[in-house]
Amino acid sequence: MRVVIADDHPMMVEALRAALTEVGLEVVGATAYGAEVVGLVERTRPDVVVLDLQMPDRSGFECLAALRAAAPEVKVIILSGSEDRASIDRALALGAVCYAGKSVDPRDLAATVRSIATGSIHVLGSVVGAAAREPADLSSPGVEPRLTGKEHEILQLVATGMPTGQVARKLWVTQATVKFHLSNIYRKLEVSNRTQATAKAHKLGLVTFGASDAVAEDTPSLSSAS
Repeated sequence: MRVVIADDHPMMVEALRAALTEVGLEVVGATAYGAEVVGLVERTRPDVVVLDLQMPDRSGFECLAALRAAAPEVKVIILSGSEDRASIDRALALGAVCYAGKSVDPRDLAATVRSIATGSIHVLGSVVGAAAREPADLSSPGVEPRLTGKEHEILQLVATGMPTGQVARKLWVTQATVKFHLSNIYRKLEVSNRTQATAKAHKLGLVTFGASDAVAEDTPSLSSAS
């Protein structure tokens, strides 16, 4: 997979370049200027563009709109220090397939780039996605918690009894990231450990594994899972 990085912070560019290369991806170009993004993409023909939302000469939103018009087949990951709901919604509405806060571990972002081919929409870092910011009220009959795609994926693996470390390796993310998602899962399901989460997820039809498949050992509660 070929990747272009558009970011005006040299240290961030180098950290991303190293992380992407480490997982076997090819960085075919980088720029610090929004005005150069479309031309660079047309010359290098990447599969994915990692795009800073705050470029010195043009906003990431403008670049994203220009990319959608010039190269609609290219998948765009927005990288931003802004983690507000409006920015996330706007970026996803303009066609971004991922919104990552700059607090994200570059290794986690590299793992997400690898999985972008699935077409899933991701929200990374300390950002909690639009759906996750408004969890469903589980006290209402028939209402299911609105888990993100990544949370569903982790819950499915946890329901098989897979340890946190193994889940992290399978998804190419850090254990801290898995625990972050587990904390969100526990909060949304209104439970405090993986056994309870598996049982409730099975009751709600969120996983295809039986509750008896879960391991007995509890994972950290909300206060310690991060």
